[in-house]
Amino acid sequence: MFDLILVYPLRALPRSRAEGIDCRLILGGMARMTPQSRRTAWIWFAGFAAWLMDALIGLRLHNWQHARLALMVALVFLAAGLFYRNQP
Repeated sequence: MFDLILVYPLRALPRSRAEGIDCRLILGGMARMTPQSRRTAWIWFAGFAAWLMDALIGLRLHNWQHARLALMVALVFLAAGLFYRNQP
C-alpha cells in the first residue's frame, strides 16, 4: 500500500550492500503515485483544518505569535494538499 524508501549514504553501508542499491532510488527522490495513494490527499486538508482551528484558538486567546505560526503551518499544509492532489 505504501512505499517506504530509506536512503543511506553509500559510505555508511558495507561494500557488499552498497553495490546492490539502485541509484534511481537515490536520485529519484519520490515514489511513484498509485491510485491508492492519490486517495490519501485528504489528510493534508485535514491537517490544514486542524492548524487553522489552532490559529483561531490562538487569536481568541490573544496569543499572537502562536496564532501566526499556526497559520503559517496551515498554509504549508494547504499548499501540500493542493500539490499532492494534482500529482499525475
